[in-house]
Amino acid sequence: MPLKRHTQELVYVNDIEGKITKINLTNMQGSYSYNQTTGAVTQIPPTGTANSGIISQDIKLYDHYTFFDLEASTDNNRYMYHSMEAGKGVKSKKFWLYGATGDYMNLNDKQVLPTKVKNVIFGVKDHLFPGFGNINSTPDKLAECKDMTGTDETSSTCADTGDRGWYKNLEDRKKVTAEPTLANNVVYFPIFKPNTALGCGKGDAYICAVDADCGYNRSSELDESGSTNKKNCYKVGTGVLSKLVIFGKKLYANISGETEEDKKKKDIVILNAIDTGDVNLRSSWRENF
Repeated sequence: MPLKRHTQELVYVNDIEGKITKINLTNMQGSYSYNQTTGAVTQIPPTGTANSGIISQDIKLYDHYTFFDLEASTDNNRYMYHSMEAGKGVKSKKFWLYGATGDYMNLNDKQVLPTKVKNVIFGVKDHLFPGFGNINSTPDKLAECKDMTGTDETSSTCADTGDRGWYKNLEDRKKVTAEPTLANNVVYFPIFKPNTALGCGKGDAYICAVDADCGYNRSSELDESGSTNKKNCYKVGTGVLSKLVIFGKKLYANISGETEEDKKKKDIVILNAIDTGDVNLRSSWRENF
């Protein structure tokens, strides 16, 4: 997912095995140091001498490295079929990538044991953005992120400066069906919960709304009925959801089955987006296909 910033361009590409690769297409030089306690990033001149905590390297065009690894395998079926979303967190002021997993070619997980379906939704920070470099000699994994499964907006728990990011486990073989959408510092994930007793693509459609910086669940704010269920994703109908689109203050998505929101418009979901008063920054944006 290419991001362009002035004369610099960094490309983040995710693959089906859950690896995110960062590619340098910039004219930058030198190295960068990262203070994990304060979150401060400092550029070091090309002639600088490597010290403790400093990444010393000659940055070249087309340099690349594995930025993050979800370790997808047949033991967890944690495959990434969809693109990521990106933006700067309003609270953290850091650049984030948001994504999720799920075998899109096997929506109902036929012939797969339920215990071998361990999908996640996640947000990971690039501490060195807009610089280029790798903090560790090996790619970071979910173990470096904070597990925010089961937390909601009343929780004081939050992914902090020292965490690589956050993730939430999806239960009951839930999986993402399109790339997430970032708006007002909330990330919206279209989720499918399969029903193996029915045919392919038969199941329930949910929207998981997550705080972009902290990773806690905000899905209950989509429910205007006043439900007290604050930890589960919000069910919007049956079938498979498309990518969620924000227009004005509304949230839109197509659905392959039938929506529970408006029986007059069975194949489209329309909800009020969560209004936080925050605005996420993108200096510019481009996607190539």
